[in-house]
Amino acid sequence: MIFSHEIKTFTIRFRHYIQMKRLILKCLLILSVLMLYCLLYSFIGVSNDLNQFQTEKYSEVKRICEYLLTTKGVNPNNGVFESIQSNRDQSSMYLSNPHKCEEFKLFQGHVIQSSIEEKLFPLAFSLSVHQNIKQVSRLLRLIYRPHNLYCIHVDSKSPIEFYDQVLELARCFGLNVMVLNRTESINIQWGYYSLLEAFLVCADKLIKNTDYMWKYLLNLSGQELPLRTNWELVAALKAINGSNVVEGLGPTFNPLRWPNKNFSFPVSFIVIMILIMIFSIGNYHNNKVNTVMKHLLHI
Repeated sequence: MIFSHEIKTFTIRFRHYIQMKRLILKCLLILSVLMLYCLLYSFIGVSNDLNQFQTEKYSEVKRICEYLLTTKGVNPNNGVFESIQSNRDQSSMYLSNPHKCEEFKLFQGHVIQSSIEEKLFPLAFSLSVHQNIKQVSRLLRLIYRPHNLYCIHVDSKSPIEFYDQVLELARCFGLNVMVLNRTESINIQWGYYSLLEAFLVCADKLIKNTDYMWKYLLNLSGQELPLRTNWELVAALKAINGSNVVEGLGPTFNPLRWPNKNFSFPVSFIVIMILIMIFSIGNYHNNKVNTVMKHLLHI
């Protein structure tokens, strides 16, 4: 009788175990279906937004191409160009919206993949900008890689609205895009020391950021666009084996730009030429290795 009772108890427990297991499997199945549905819905939503974004983008290009191919005498003041430029000027990128931000960072609808060689050779970029947020955004989208480090200096003369747009752009890309505080902004005058000063402020921020051990620092203006990919830049910089790319410019003999100073002591022509050579060396677009920048910032 005791043995029979134990068998009945075991049978009941086994049935409960089977029922509980079935219930758990059903719950897991329902949960899996719900998760799959959410993922598909999210993907379809993003894809639809992206398709709409690309359709709007390429419809404008199509209109221009049709006009150029069907018109013999092209008039740059034609309404087709004016309407498209007007639409672009009035449109906002709304990068604070996560979906819009993700769409914007795509290149031709695809995420840019970096090679192992690029990830092992991170770069730093110093950008000096003052206007045209769309141009700045286009530049950053082309040069951005998650393993690189970026510093953006906004001219102190630029309106606060432009500065806020640059901040929004940086937040869209991530923590490796730094924007100098408004209080640190320099009033840049082209061709004067202020241009170098803005670069040095950004260089100092990049040096002090130890999360990204970049190899080279590249200096750019917000009005430029790259002619080479990040991989090509890495290959070229690795080939020079730690050397700096500092272009030397000869003196421009323009007496009208020389300050008119009368010295109380005799100055020979040779001394003047040496001084001109010293202060005329260098170019705004230079590539400098990390160790050299550390030395320059602390001499």
